[in-house]
Amino acid sequence: MATNSIPKLKESINQKVSESLKVDISNPKKRFRNSSQSDTDIEYSETTNKSQQEIAGKETAIATSDPVESSEKPKISEENVAIFRTLRKLHIKLQRTKSHAAYLHKCQQQDLIPKTLRAKIIPQIPDSNALFLLKWEEAHLNFSRSLIRLLYEYWNTRINTINTQILDLKSQLKNKENTNEMEHINDLLTAIPNFMKKKEADKESTKAFKDNKKSQ
Repeated sequence: MATNSIPKLKESINQKVSESLKVDISNPKKRFRNSSQSDTDIEYSETTNKSQQEIAGKETAIATSDPVESSEKPKISEENVAIFRTLRKLHIKLQRTKSHAAYLHKCQQQDLIPKTLRAKIIPQIPDSNALFLLKWEEAHLNFSRSLIRLLYEYWNTRINTINTQILDLKSQLKNKENTNEMEHINDLLTAIPNFMKKKEADKESTKAFKDNKKSQ
C-alpha cells in the first residue's frame, strides 16, 4: 500500500509543478506583459544614453570651438557713447526735417495749399463786386504760395546745418582705427530712416484701425 502511494505522490507533485510553469494562452496580454515591459525599459535606456552622449558632444564642441569664430558683436566704446547718442538724435532730427521739406516741395510742384497756410482775411469795405473778390482770393493764394516758398527755404537751410553738425561730430569719434566699431556705428545710423518709416507706418495703421472700429 505504501509502495503504490509513493509513485502517485511524485506524479501529483510533478503535475502541480508543470501546471505552475504553464502560460495562460487564453490571455495574450498577460502572456506578453513582462516581455513588452522589459523591451520598453531597454528602449528608454538606449534613448537616454543617446541623448546624454549628444549633449556631452555639444558641450565638448562648444568648449573646443575657436574663440575668433564665436566672438561677440561689435560694441560702441564708452568714449564714443555720448557722441553716438548725439549723432542719433541729429539723424532723427534730420529725417523729420527732410520730411517737412519734401512735403513743401510737393506742394510747390502740385500747387497745393495746406490748410494751415490758407489766409482767411475778410476785406473791411462797405460793398464789393465779383472782380474785386476774385483779385482778393488770388492775393490770398499768392500769399500762401510765398509762405510755402519761405518755409521750404527754411527747412532746406536746416538740413544743411544738421548735416554740417553730423560731419563735425563724426570727426570727433575716437578709435577710428577700429573699423568694426566704426562700421557698427554707421550701420546703426543708416538704419534710422527705415526705422522711422516703419514706426510711422505702424502709427498710421493703428490710427486707421481705430477709425474703422469707431465707424462700425
